[in-house]
Amino acid sequence: MRDLTLEHLRIGYGEKTVLGPLDAVFEPQCLHVLAGPNGAGKSTLLRHLAGVLTKQSGTVHLHGQALEKFNRFEKARQIAYLAQERELVWPLRVREVVMLGRHPHGSSLETATSIDEKAVDEAMQATGIGDWADRLVTELSGGERARALLARALATGAAWLLLDEPVAGLDPRQQFLVMAMLQDQVRRGRTVLVVLHDLALAARFADRILLLHQGLAVAHGPVETVLTEDVLADVFGLSARLSADAQGHNLQIHGVMPCNFR
Repeated sequence: MRDLTLEHLRIGYGEKTVLGPLDAVFEPQCLHVLAGPNGAGKSTLLRHLAGVLTKQSGTVHLHGQALEKFNRFEKARQIAYLAQERELVWPLRVREVVMLGRHPHGSSLETATSIDEKAVDEAMQATGIGDWADRLVTELSGGERARALLARALATGAAWLLLDEPVAGLDPRQQFLVMAMLQDQVRRGRTVLVVLHDLALAARFADRILLLHQGLAVAHGPVETVLTEDVLADVFGLSARLSADAQGHNLQIHGVMPCNFR
């Protein structure tokens, strides 16, 4: 099995459980969206899968092997993680930051091979920052930093990408381009787990959606089975309807339902 499987997973802080119990299977070569209201547990799940948070109980298997059995370099070669935080305090050049993605392979600017250079070039081109190589990251806007850090994640060559709100701070055109790029990465054989708050983007680009609410899975499956009118009303307090065309699914939000905030 080449999937990522969660079984009775619980994650929390101290003795307080904030996510779970959660059972889910993420199939390879899909674009999986993690959706849900604020505080639903989306970032918590990604942080555990990336090794930032420990679990309280349960198991996670990647390719049939318990995730904790991977050493940190093996795991970093399999899974790339982009956190919500976009802070970059060192005045590095953009290409230097993207090259940091090659660290799990034992590479650096000084020891980079032609394989490393190619991975960095492809990541920068994919994220539309190919001409930013010599710019200082401390002089980039928030949205530009997001794209540079996304390129760093791509440069790892990892088959699994865990991306926490990668389109936050981007203008609408760049949001669409980034999601289209991630869709293309899936076509090339990668698997993407991405946290999105924009339900319209989720509807348009996701292969499957895991919808979380109050730390539990409400629904998990193809877009049309998750973003139903009843679920959108119950979980998000939205009057909305999903439709489909040749390009994918479209979500039309008609309004907010009163007295439905949780």
